[in-house]
Amino acid sequence: MIARTIAATLLVTIASSYASPPETSRIKRWNPASAVAEAERDIAAGRIRFAYIGGYVSHAPGLPSDPATLKMLEGYRYRRLEVGPQGCIQDEHSFERAEYARRYNQVMWSHVSKRR
Repeated sequence: MIARTIAATLLVTIASSYASPPETSRIKRWNPASAVAEAERDIAAGRIRFAYIGGYVSHAPGLPSDPATLKMLEGYRYRRLEVGPQGCIQDEHSFERAEYARRYNQVMWSHVSKRR
């Protein structure tokens, strides 16, 4: 009986550890200090995309907001990198994600605008 209880407890513990990753891994993924390196790695791999953050309206910080830029982005239909939750409700890490997206997009925009 005790062996079954220990085995069941061990199984539940292992299963629950896979169900929810640690909070630190999610924060580290959107670390603003790594945004430039990750954007350069994506460019080298041919993955041209822009980082979007959530809020009342999902948007890509760090990009010029003039009509010509918006038309270009619309016309080429670049892929999106969703940085964090895209809904209206944001958590305490939303500023870090916004800074990550801004830095990432500036590198990506610099690359794209040179090619045009």
